[in-house]
This record gives sequence, structure tokens and C-alpha cells, in this order.
Amino acid sequence: LFFLKKVRPRGMMGAITTIVLFGGVSTVIWGALFGGWFGEELLPALWFVPMNEPIMMMGICLVFGVIQISVGLMAKGFMLIRDGHAFDALCDVAFLLCILWGLPLAVLGIPFMSYVAIVGVVGILLTAGREKPGILKKIMGGFSGLYGLMNYVSDILSYTRLFGLGLATGVIGMVFNTIATMLMGSVIGIPFGIAILIAGHGFNLAINALGAYVHSCRLQYIEFYSKFFEGNGRAFVPYGYRTKYIQLKSEA
Repeated sequence: LFFLKKVRPRGMMGAITTIVLFGGVSTVIWGALFGGWFGEELLPALWFVPMNEPIMMMGICLVFGVIQISVGLMAKGFMLIRDGHAFDALCDVAFLLCILWGLPLAVLGIPFMSYVAIVGVVGILLTAGREKPGILKKIMGGFSGLYGLMNYVSDILSYTRLFGLGLATGVIGMVFNTIATMLMGSVIGIPFGIAILIAGHGFNLAINALGAYVHSCRLQYIEFYSKFFEGNGRAFVPYGYRTKYIQLKSEA
């Protein structure tokens, strides 16, 4: 915030600085919820401590994955309906959402959600190969579409990187705290311990800020945008030939 107010960066630098600002605000909020302050539980967690309940932390990350991928699929469905392809939205989006939400909720003990998942599976089997010619190819296309669900499982599992990043930050902070505490057991070691705390936590903040930026970009551009984003425009060819009136034939 200080950098934005004093330097007033423009263009890409301003955009990145704003992202880092909001990322910092989010970090403080999640730090309060998880009780993690520089690798120590300086204040009681408002929710739970991930180091003590790692499975719950992993589950939350997977839920975030299901939600974001579902939003991407709904954006795709909206675009299909907008373009007049409501049936394609039903086949390519609605049935997938039935499976993505039906299976986990059925495992959690909601009985009727198992039927929702079955509807999604049957719907994909019957419609995934609808554009292929011939009955046999349509059937094979249906099984291929069902097998393609593994890609969505892979996408959702990618969100466990948030789990790894969250635990790694706390563990690295604890390691530097432990080393500094060992050194500060004597008067001579106090300056070295303070130096390790400053350098260590500075390194931890820097490397995890970079990691959070990189991994979040991956989740946005690969797992999220790939569900609905369609590129357009013209290809960038900096050193190409525009042969509008002639044809070039390779001598090879």
C-alpha cells in the first residue's frame, strides 16, 4: 500500500503491486483463521491449526478446487446458452456438474446425491459421442467422455498444492525459530539468533510470496480458464510471409 501511494506505479507493475496488496490482506485473514504468525501460534486460531489437522486442511483445498472448476464450467454453460447451444450446455456442463458435486456429497452421507451422480454418468455415456457418425463410434465416444473425467479429478487434485504451500510456510518459520532459539541460549548467540530470525523470516516471506503467485497463476490459467476460455484474434507471426497472391513451395 505504501509503494502504491508513494511511487504510484503504472501499467503491469501497478497491476502486480495491487495483486500483492490484496494477497497480503488475504494472508493476514487466513493467518488469523489458522493461528499462524511467523511459524508460531502467537494468537489462538479463529478456526483451526492446519499443522494439527492436516486432513481438514487438504479437504478445504479440494473444496476450493471443486468450487472454482464448477464456476468455470458454469461460465462455459452460460456461453453455450448465450450462443444458442442449450443442449450442448446440458450435455457438456450440467452432467459434469452432477458428477463433480454428486459423488463427493454422496460419500459425505447425502443419499439422494448418489442418484444425481448416476444421472451425470448416464448422461455423459449417452451424449459425449453425439457428434460422431455411426452407433459404434457414438458408444465409444460416450466411454471416452466418461474416461475424460479423470482430467477433472487431476485438476481438482492440483488444488492440494495450496495445502502444501500452507504447511510449508509454517514449517519453514518453525525451523528458523528453533535455530534462533538454540543460538539465543547464550549472550554471544543473541545477535546471531536475531539475525537468523530477520533473514530467515524475510526469506520465508519472499519465497512463499513467489510460490503463491506462481501456483495461483497455474490454478487460474490451467485449471480454471481452460474450462471456458476460448482464444480469438489472429496469430502473432513476427517474421512470417503473407503470401496473398503467390504460393511458396519448399525445395525440400
